[in-house]
Amino acid sequence: MKILGWLALAYVLTSAYEHFGHRYMMHGRIVGLLEYFEKHLLHHGRFAPFAKYRTGEDPAGEWVGIDLGGPMMFAATAIFWAPVWFYSHTGAIVLAAFFTVHGELWSWFHREIHYPRGRWFAGTAYFRFVLRYHGRHHQRQSVNFTVLCPLMDQVMGTFGGLLPAQPAEGSR
Repeated sequence: MKILGWLALAYVLTSAYEHFGHRYMMHGRIVGLLEYFEKHLLHHGRFAPFAKYRTGEDPAGEWVGIDLGGPMMFAATAIFWAPVWFYSHTGAIVLAAFFTVHGELWSWFHREIHYPRGRWFAGTAYFRFVLRYHGRHHQRQSVNFTVLCPLMDQVMGTFGGLLPAQPAEGSR
């Protein structure tokens, strides 16, 4: 039961990390972090119209992508899980593992959204949800700042709905 509590806390913290990092670091102009803002501007400029959103026709654009990755998330979230180690080893391990796995999954999903390659998870209902959720963000950049953990968009009033469902590949 304790592990479920730690997993719930990890989800809330991850959603907050996605929301505030994206909303204020990547869409804001924070001194010392302008490189992230500028890279994100390029990302949005390249993928703003939904017609270009999933074509993958721009190979140079792949280098304008944004990847978190597990090791980066492990290090960046140490401020959350490292102090917990003194209270609960289990809690610290659950938090660190959740953040690390989230970083990898976030990068895989985000890359598949913008550069479809038919990865194993691309046909799942959850991926289709994330695709529509994140697609709305590219349509309206003031909404849907989270990608995998949308709770904080609901809490902060920045949920902007989903893009309409696209017909399946074979039905066009």
